[in-house]
Amino acid sequence: MKINFDKVNKYSDYIVDIFNKAIKILDPECKDLEVNVAFVTKKEIRQINKEYRDIDRVTDVLSFPCLDVDGGIMDMKSLTKDNYVLDINPETGNIQLGDIYICMPVLLSQAKEYNTGIEREVKYLSLHSLLHLFGYDHIEDEDRIRMREMEKKIID
Repeated sequence: MKINFDKVNKYSDYIVDIFNKAIKILDPECKDLEVNVAFVTKKEIRQINKEYRDIDRVTDVLSFPCLDVDGGIMDMKSLTKDNYVLDINPETGNIQLGDIYICMPVLLSQAKEYNTGIEREVKYLSLHSLLHLFGYDHIEDEDRIRMREMEKKIID
């Protein structure tokens, strides 16, 4: 998996590690995948949240999937270049899964508040967002349980 980082910082290794674990467990048919990750300020994430979700508040992380998964979890065996021809980055040849924006000030605050440590919080928020790119969600109880189970399976 290729990860394009904007504003690369010392936490990017944690994201690479958790994404590699996720790909092993999720086992998509195509492993030539690409995710854009940006580390942003509170002001930036609030602006993105307002512009794209019409929610005028700061949040910890936002995910914007590129692939249409018809309102459900992606069938990992259907994740092939033939099925997603229009979603292939012509420069890299990878299927573009989407974009992730992580608000580092909120992440650092949560790590302290939850007493989880920075590494765990970076991995959790990154994984949570990656799962959203694959169609996981947590709006309905059943979906939330399925997503939490997958997060736990990968993070543990």
